[in-house]
Amino acid sequence: MNLSKTLVLTLILTLTSTQMLLAHGGRRLDVVVIDGKLFAQGYNSGSADQGDFVRPYMNSIHNHWASGSTVTSLPGFDVTFGQAFIDGGGVAHPYSYNNQAALLQGFDLSIELTGAGKWTSPSQPFTESVFGINESIGIDYESEANENVSVSIDTTDLASGVPLTFDLVTDWSESTTDLDVDYTLSLNPEPTGSIYFLKWQLSSANPAIESSDSVYTIFAPPMQFHHQSLALEQTLGTTVSSVPEPSALGLLVLGLSILATRRRIS
Repeated sequence: MNLSKTLVLTLILTLTSTQMLLAHGGRRLDVVVIDGKLFAQGYNSGSADQGDFVRPYMNSIHNHWASGSTVTSLPGFDVTFGQAFIDGGGVAHPYSYNNQAALLQGFDLSIELTGAGKWTSPSQPFTESVFGINESIGIDYESEANENVSVSIDTTDLASGVPLTFDLVTDWSESTTDLDVDYTLSLNPEPTGSIYFLKWQLSSANPAIESSDSVYTIFAPPMQFHHQSLALEQTLGTTVSSVPEPSALGLLVLGLSILATRRRIS
C-alpha cells in the first residue's frame, strides 16, 4: 500500500470512529443503505446490556424509562456512513454488509411515525395491543432546517390522516448527523408491566433508494423486562441475509466452472 492510500485509509478510519463517538451514548439506530434499501442498524454505545454491541438484526432497538421520569431521549438516530460500530474503547465491530449510506447525501432523509403498540403481558408470548384511550407518546425534536424551532408529533394524531413526518437530514454539510428526540410518555392512569413501541418508516428523496420496512423504537419500564425487550427487538426486527461481495461471488462462480470443467474432462 503506497503512502497516499495509507493516509486516506487512516483518515477514513479516524472519521468513522469520531462519528460514532459523537453520538449521544446508549441504544441508537444508525441509518444505513443495503442494496439500495434503507435500514436502521441498532447498536449500543452505552453500558453492556447482554445484547450484541451491533444487533444481528435490523430496524429495532429498545430503551428503558428512567425511574421517576416520563421523558427519555433514547433511542436516537444517526447517519454515520461507517462500515463498523466503534465502541467506547475504540474497538471496531464491523457491519456484516456493505453500507451504501453515501447514496443518501444531497437528498432529504425523513422519518414518518406510522403506528404504535404495546405488549401488555411480557411474561406471555408476544401479542400486539393498541394504546389505551388515555395512553400516548409524544415526540419532540428540533427542526433540521431551523435548530431554534421545536416540532412535536404525538401518537394520538395517528388516526388524523395527516402524515406525521419529520426530516432526519435536510442539510448534508456535516460529515455526520446525530438526531436526539425527546419521547414523552403520557399514561393516565399509568399501567405497569407493559412494553411500548413506536413504528416508523424511513424514506429518502433519492429515487434510487427504497424506503425502509417498519423501524421500531421500544420502551420498557425502569429496570424491568430487559430480556423480554431484547426478545421483542428480535421479534420485531428485520433479518438481512448476508450477500457475497461481487468479487467473492465472481470467485465462487469461477471455482464452480473450473470444477465442472474438470469433471467433464475426467
